[in-house]
Amino acid sequence: MPEQRFLLVRLGSLGDVIHALPAASALRDAFPEARIDWLIEPKWRRLLEGNPDLTEVIPLEKKSAAGVIATVQKLRAAHYTCAIDFQGLYKSALPVFASGAPRRIGFSSTYAREGFASMFYTDKINPRGAHKVEHNLTLAQATGALSSPPRFPLTLHAEDEKQVTQELARHNIADFFVLNPAADGARNVGRSSATASCITA
Repeated sequence: MPEQRFLLVRLGSLGDVIHALPAASALRDAFPEARIDWLIEPKWRRLLEGNPDLTEVIPLEKKSAAGVIATVQKLRAAHYTCAIDFQGLYKSALPVFASGAPRRIGFSSTYAREGFASMFYTDKINPRGAHKVEHNLTLAQATGALSSPPRFPLTLHAEDEKQVTQELARHNIADFFVLNPAADGARNVGRSSATASCITA
């Protein structure tokens, strides 16, 4: 079998990137020697730093035409065998197409947030399961990856943990709730403790 070279595209945002992490892990389990790169907007890059399932994290430089051209050139130079779009938008489907990968996997037009984005894919997949994590895994499974318990390999940065610990101590907080009512279309509530680590973006 020729060397597998995967490009994963999920440009943002925090929760959606995290929901795609198990798909990258499933690919790594199935193709331990493969190159697996992830294209992401620079503001979310930190979520992927240190991820053992990825070969390289590529920031999408889109502030200038030169930056876009340089990013596309980098993608094409990698000679990916497969590109996967976990986002289903024109802005994610276009770099998948521009990468030059002969196989391009994404959601079907009936599921993708922007249905016509599917015209840039060679494989249009109807997702299975009830949760977004399962939907993303469906795309990975289309490459031959097997179903496995989801993994979320997030790197905790020492400076972030120090900052959180200092803030909690400054306000004499030992136990707290984390509320995220501004998430896209959802309210996420989680209970934590002073020993928990927080990731902020």
